[in-house]
Amino acid sequence: MQYSYQLSLFAITCSIVVSILHAQDEIADAVVAAKVDGQPIYAREIEREVKKVVKDREVDPAASKILRAQALEQMISRRLILMFLKSKQLGPSDADIEHAVERAKNRLKQQELTLEQFLNRSGLTEDEFRQTLQWQIGWNGYLEKYLTDENLQNYFAKNQKEFDGSQLRISQILFKVKSDDDQQTWDQAMKKAAQVGEALRSKEMDFATAAKNHSNAPSASKGGDVGLISRHEPMPESFSIAAFALEQGEVSKPIKSPFGVHLIQCVEIKPGQKRWQDVRKELEVAVMKYLFDWIADQQRPNAVIEYTGSVPHFKSGTKELAD
Repeated sequence: MQYSYQLSLFAITCSIVVSILHAQDEIADAVVAAKVDGQPIYAREIEREVKKVVKDREVDPAASKILRAQALEQMISRRLILMFLKSKQLGPSDADIEHAVERAKNRLKQQELTLEQFLNRSGLTEDEFRQTLQWQIGWNGYLEKYLTDENLQNYFAKNQKEFDGSQLRISQILFKVKSDDDQQTWDQAMKKAAQVGEALRSKEMDFATAAKNHSNAPSASKGGDVGLISRHEPMPESFSIAAFALEQGEVSKPIKSPFGVHLIQCVEIKPGQKRWQDVRKELEVAVMKYLFDWIADQQRPNAVIEYTGSVPHFKSGTKELAD
């Protein structure tokens, strides 16, 4: 199931120390949400990260669980990346951290605050504050080294359709499922989609015929033809990601969205004209996310990750909540 609230990678990875001054956290209990190689991640850390995203908006209980599970996974990834940086001698030294603490004290002094007052107001321990500094200095230093023009150009060349303004003409087969339906209903839709997908790949039927016979979307009467889509509109993100990974004529594996399960066919590709320089900011965000996920994924198999159950978390290797 998908939700409209999504955790921003910037909110999790690139916040600056000053932004913490605005936190209004009241949670003081040192409840452990998870451990990474014995190092605790506290429930209060998860609540702070979620609050940065949600702010004053009301969130339904189901979406709230997803948000907390997402925040916990991001915090676990941060710990894994810090381990990687330390192993490669790319993290900050103790002297770097002390220097950052002194700078923070001077900044707080201008606001007539001591570090202790700031920590009490923010709901942070000094260890958490120092760990925040360690993350910011280490990660930003790593990005400064690898977020180069050459790497941005290479990423653009490998993912050009994602950034150059290309449009796709696509067709779809939708096996409709409501977001609040039970897991069995979703599993049945996935199974049916896989069966139809196999029939398409074996040429037992063509896509237009399959759409007319099986799709629950309004486009079924047109053989599934949706028309042109851009990378970020008008379809759900999971749908667009899958569609733009296809070559012309290719059919996707079953894809989940808030509307159900889709099979997608790329009918035509209309190339865009944007150069990498035109989309530099978007490329930087994408490469940053790629590096974040890649490092964490490399580290995860060698780490011992323990969940306490005090905060919702995903089943291992999935985006499904654990019971």
